[in-house]
Amino acid sequence: MLKPLISIRTRLLALSVVLLVIPYVGYRYVVEMEGFLRTGFEEALLGGSRALAGALHGRRSLFPEHTNNQPDLYAYPLSSAPQLDGYGQEWGAVGSRRRELEWDKSGQSAPPPTVAMGLHANHLYVLLDVEDNTSQQAVRENPLSGDHIVLRVIDRAAQRHHYLIDTSDSGPVQARELVRDKLGQPGTRRELRIHGVERRSTAGYTLELRVPMALLGGQLALSVTDAQGARGSTTQAGSTQPDAELGALIIPSSDISAIVTALGATPGRRVWVVDKESRVLARGGTLAREAKRSHTPAIFAWILGLPSKVQYEDAGPVDRLDTAEVHNALAGASATRWRATSDRNQFIVSAAHPVWAGDEVIGAVLTEESSAPIQTARSQALTELFIATLGLFLLASVALVLFASSLSRRLRRLLREASTAIDDHGRVVGDVGAGYGSDEIGELAGGVRELLDRLAQYNRYLERLASRLSHELRTPLAVIRSSLANIEQ
Repeated sequence: MLKPLISIRTRLLALSVVLLVIPYVGYRYVVEMEGFLRTGFEEALLGGSRALAGALHGRRSLFPEHTNNQPDLYAYPLSSAPQLDGYGQEWGAVGSRRRELEWDKSGQSAPPPTVAMGLHANHLYVLLDVEDNTSQQAVRENPLSGDHIVLRVIDRAAQRHHYLIDTSDSGPVQARELVRDKLGQPGTRRELRIHGVERRSTAGYTLELRVPMALLGGQLALSVTDAQGARGSTTQAGSTQPDAELGALIIPSSDISAIVTALGATPGRRVWVVDKESRVLARGGTLAREAKRSHTPAIFAWILGLPSKVQYEDAGPVDRLDTAEVHNALAGASATRWRATSDRNQFIVSAAHPVWAGDEVIGAVLTEESSAPIQTARSQALTELFIATLGLFLLASVALVLFASSLSRRLRRLLREASTAIDDHGRVVGDVGAGYGSDEIGELAGGVRELLDRLAQYNRYLERLASRLSHELRTPLAVIRSSLANIEQ
């Protein structure tokens, strides 16, 4: 008897692979739901930006006006007041956000000076580094003849002030305001409210200053003068040219920060407010969220490629936001953007909305949040789908294997009983027993049983046929024998 190449058990087990359609349909459903969640997430984030922008609409006084094209100076918020010692070790990340001051002479071989500014407790702090291997003191009759820096200021009363600081020697510095006497002659006057310390080395000097905000307004310029001799030439570097208009002094707004804190304080959300030049006026919040314990087994997380825990770094000191969505918002249109993180499964979503004053855009609000809630919901759905599908597939496979084994066992029993019911001489010596049930296999067993009964009847008929033939042949022979006997007599 030929053995089948593929048994019923194997065929039914292969048929159970069709159950894999269920997780695929579930996965497609999760993907579609993720798309809806992404859209809703963008709308919610944009709604937050719109609400905060609405609180700032029309409040033009909170947004500084950029009246000229001169470079501005940005004062970063400081977490603590730096110690004035000329080392600059307490500036932290703000100390790394220095800007270069270009020399006014292209032939100057020394690197350009660098300056960083910070704000703490109503004081402006200045950190200045200058490479200058020579020191030149000013002569008495000309205080501008030596190494020095000049702070040019327009205060809140729109008055101009020039503050001179001699940088020819190490130690505490003295600030003097350049003034004119009653006869119009130039002179200086000490300004005791400005404090600073200079530290000189063979390569140059580092200067730390503290200037009260009461002396400042919305415009400021800083220039560095390197003198090559008592009556020789000088080289200058500054945030603007000496005869140019002053640049803007950009200071984070405490009023806007209060509004951001009141309206935009949401865990895991970071908010920025910029003016129409993309300069940061306020920020609040962080992208970090309270970590929730994951109940997903590690093996499932590895198989499904679930998102890992992303450590969102602090943005650090930022003075401008030159991003596409901010530019669109400053052009008058709301915009959103998704940008990737170190984890390919997670993104940072940002939404920007313009701030209006009449028909003019005076700034924009940018709200950022990680896509972790969406990814968490997606991962939980995929995990539950995976576990449910795996359990269903295992149960179905076990059930099909048991069912196939039952079928195979009943068919093999039927085959064995049918094979042993007839001996080598063709006689029916056995029968198909009961217990095959009432399904198709039971009907097949009944058909085989009926066939064996008919075959047994036929065998009995054949066995009786010989005696009948013997009887039928014996009667004529007896008549012939009797006739022959009569004739012989």
